[in-house]
Amino acid sequence: MPHLLHTALLALLWYVGFMYLVAPLIVRFNQRMSASPRFEPLDWTRVPPEARQYLIENAGVLEALGFQAAAYVASTGMTANVLPLLIISINRVTGEKAMTAVFYALSQGTARLTARYVEFTTWFADGRSLDTSNNSTARAFASSPDHPLHRFPMVSEPAQLLAVHRRLSQQFEEEIENAPPAVTWHFTHRMAVTGTNRVLPRPGEEVAELAEVVVASYDRQCHAGRLYLDAAAGAYRPTLRGAYLMTWGLLWPVTVLRRAVERRRAIRVLRALGAASGLKCSSA
Repeated sequence: MPHLLHTALLALLWYVGFMYLVAPLIVRFNQRMSASPRFEPLDWTRVPPEARQYLIENAGVLEALGFQAAAYVASTGMTANVLPLLIISINRVTGEKAMTAVFYALSQGTARLTARYVEFTTWFADGRSLDTSNNSTARAFASSPDHPLHRFPMVSEPAQLLAVHRRLSQQFEEEIENAPPAVTWHFTHRMAVTGTNRVLPRPGEEVAELAEVVVASYDRQCHAGRLYLDAAAGAYRPTLRGAYLMTWGLLWPVTVLRRAVERRRAIRVLRALGAASGLKCSSA
């Protein structure tokens, strides 16, 4: 028994030492995110059945909520070993964008489902935004007060998620009315939504606008000290500090604690909005 305990302790120390000290260095020197992300039309013949069903079903629900599908895309070069499958939907009456997303991790010729979610985004004329999704995966990037990301993995119905998003957007718009953004972001593929302080991608430019949004998210992480632009490689890479912080945030037991904290925060927000009752919860 003492020998087994000794072996177990050594294994635990090895795990902690490797994952918390060595793994971030591997991330630091190997992770890269394209500074010019490109998206190609979704090839439905190559989409796994589980992803196809999720994407099509939610796009249909969003259409009933007033969001018209504008683009069906995938990207194999945005981030190494990550395959996103996306449907971009737009509500040009309310000035809101929705995205149905399925993500796969690629390794040795296999694809493993890592995330699927619906996300609503409202962009404002000064470059600020608010996102609301039911994504349950842990976040690697630093948060930004000018771009709050609200996650409610317990809200599986897009209609309920949209109702929460609209209330949060209204609150956020009131909060920022007389406060300038910390950094102003300029996008070339956007147009104002008549009668509002909101902006949307121009018709037919939704994919180009998405590429701009992705690059802007990387730039924000540069401001936060987690990424830097490697111009020679045409890619964003983690800083040493960023590699450690991002890796630690995704490791056990940190990720378990983070999810518990985020879930309590999400429930608290829902209760404050009066939206906690009657929710159809997801098992994801």
